[in-house]
Amino acid sequence: MSSDPTPGGAVSFMKKLRNEFKWQHMSGEIVMDIGCGEFFSCSQAIAHMFPGFECLIASDKRADVLRWPPPQNKYFEHLIKENLFRVLVADIEDSTFIQDYIERVDRIVARSVLHEVDNKMQALKNIYKILKPGGAAAILFRLDCPIGTWTNKMLSTSKWSGYI
Repeated sequence: MSSDPTPGGAVSFMKKLRNEFKWQHMSGEIVMDIGCGEFFSCSQAIAHMFPGFECLIASDKRADVLRWPPPQNKYFEHLIKENLFRVLVADIEDSTFIQDYIERVDRIVARSVLHEVDNKMQALKNIYKILKPGGAAAILFRLDCPIGTWTNKMLSTSKWSGYI
């Protein structure tokens, strides 16, 4: 699966979900894009490939990343106007935000974001709690991130931790 951060990578990921995991439609469903980032790549791919959803929620823990308005195009303008697209500032590790979403979301997409999460177990528990019974989550993350590994090693070394 593509971890390419571009919109093309998101389209590739969503095509794989449609073709290999039989995500054929999302009609009437509530969909959440966790860690959507400033370009809303997966949200855009979902909006164009799976029209008919009840609501698409793009979430990220960093408010500065969630610029408003989202990508400028007629379709997104329509989704916003019809209240079918929402932006949520939330950290998937934080159990307090999920209270409003427990068992309310049909599908969750978290693409190339969980490697940045410190408490992965809590994040996965929260994802599970958010899903409706029978819901589905598609999670793509790096098993090995050399830059992250290098940064953590440098931070744990007293000689270098003051510089990073």
